Amino acid sequence: MEKTTLKNIAIIGAGPTTLFLLQHILENANKLLPIFKEITVFEKSKNLGSGMPYNSETTDIYNIANICCEEIPKLPQSLNNWILSQSDTFLKKWKIDRDSFKEHELYSRIILGMYFKKQFDILIQELKSKGFKVIKHPKSEIKDIKIDNNIFSVIEKSGASKNFKKVVIATGHDFKSNDTNEKNYFKTPWPIQKLLPKKSQYYNYPIGILGASLSAFDVVTSLAHRHGKFFEKDGILKFKLNKEALEFKIILHSLNGWLPHLQYEQLEPMREVYRHATREQVLDLVSRNGFISLKDFFDKIARKALIIALKKDKKTQLARQLSLKNFDWIDLINILSEEHEYVNSFNGMEKELQDAESNLRNNQPTYWMETLDDLMYCLNFHSELISAEDHIFLRKEIMPFLMNVIAALPLKSAKILIALKNAKCIELIQGKVEILEEQIQKQEIRIKITDEKNNFKIEKYKMFVNCTGQQTIDVKDYPFDSLKNKGIISPAIAYFEDENLIESFKNSKWEQKISKHNNKNILDLGGIAIDYDFKIIKNNNDIQENLYDLSCAHISGIRPYSYGLQASDANAAILVASWLYLKKEKITLEKITNIYDEFV
Repeated sequence: MEKTTLKNIAIIGAGPTTLFLLQHILENANKLLPIFKEITVFEKSKNLGSGMPYNSETTDIYNIANICCEEIPKLPQSLNNWILSQSDTFLKKWKIDRDSFKEHELYSRIILGMYFKKQFDILIQELKSKGFKVIKHPKSEIKDIKIDNNIFSVIEKSGASKNFKKVVIATGHDFKSNDTNEKNYFKTPWPIQKLLPKKSQYYNYPIGILGASLSAFDVVTSLAHRHGKFFEKDGILKFKLNKEALEFKIILHSLNGWLPHLQYEQLEPMREVYRHATREQVLDLVSRNGFISLKDFFDKIARKALIIALKKDKKTQLARQLSLKNFDWIDLINILSEEHEYVNSFNGMEKELQDAESNLRNNQPTYWMETLDDLMYCLNFHSELISAEDHIFLRKEIMPFLMNVIAALPLKSAKILIALKNAKCIELIQGKVEILEEQIQKQEIRIKITDEKNNFKIEKYKMFVNCTGQQTIDVKDYPFDSLKNKGIISPAIAYFEDENLIESFKNSKWEQKISKHNNKNILDLGGIAIDYDFKIIKNNNDIQENLYDLSCAHISGIRPYSYGLQASDANAAILVASWLYLKKEKITLEKITNIYDEFV
């Protein structure tokens, strides 16, 4: 066993979270060198820096990123500068015109993957120049992490192991269901290559997709390009099926029958935790029982910010309604949802597309969307102060609406969808879906679709893809057995503030998540418990020093709005700040001041 004088750190996973972590380490290199001098990065893919959504091993050339240059946090080069530094051959391949380059353009996610990979390489070289030793382990999957005398043994699938003083888990997305035997029912679309027909072959039948998320549209785009051709006529995108695939069609199944909101212009493309309230104003909401209620957050912070935004958007009637004391979260969600509900969602998207293109041309922000995004971002970094009943409300009422609004669909993708609709190659069905058969040996997948009136029907598919997105993993599914079996990790939980409300959750899906802890009723949020600076909390409620988890699949129970590159950057910034300012102190609500004020 190596001595405890080790000054090294292991980072497990080499996606964007690690990329931003290395950026913040570089920016504070002189202060961090006394803490650790050696950085080892493990990544199961061959592509270090890319991350699953941008990796050529998992995504497709037709999958479009929904983030532009100005929305990407600081890295050695900007995306635009990196693209313009590429050869004419590269630009021609990706159909980018150097002379008419657009700063707000959206590109294939594979381009972003190449960009991130290059930034990773630059950061490694700059860290080395500052005095760090950096070791890269591509194609190295970590099987386990063991702890002995405050030293971590990181064990690779090959059996090789090495000891470290600090370990950061940044494994990102966690799609375990890539079963090579999948034939008809796919529990996840990733890697997307498993869904694609072989060259010169076609799926000459309808394909069912669960969800109308960005992942679903990745599948739509990839399959459509392999069953027909897109072309422009009179300035409008059209689609025509190949003659060998005339029965090809995609059926989207969405609970509410919604298609996502579209990409929108923003005044401030970078999210801020404290844009609409100071840290002190947020913490002033904490009740005697130690909770921030969603009602108080809405009344004292969100209401004012949203009224200002809605007035800028010239939504004066809704702004007036917000001024009424009895107007709350549900009222806001219902009204904004009704604006997005159409008898035909594709026709509604066509109308929104015209408005979105006009706003982008005229640099006209949609202030209420941007404001709501910031407000939820603020809540995300204080969600351990939310009661169990409010967590249920957040997940049941706010998050489904929010993900439909904020996960903005690129306008390019919207045009593809409309072209497919006009070619009668895509359809959207509203209702709750239940998979009746998952046996991969079956020739068909049967699903039960239940509508709002509890009427149901059965549909059959030869191929069905679940595109509901990354779910928070349960503690039992945590990938590192030794941490799990020895009680190093524990479930993320929230306490009820009003015990009388528990009865109202009986006979609902929430009931099975409610239990007792320390003689108090708690809600299992999913995922693992972490401290303010991402240190793992053990079963005995102690902090496991020097072990951190930033993986969205592991922490989204307690950090429910930690999606996207900007959240990855903020999480990395908070972690580095804790190393700088709070090296030997337990992180408390009061001591978090330095972290948030300095970095977020």
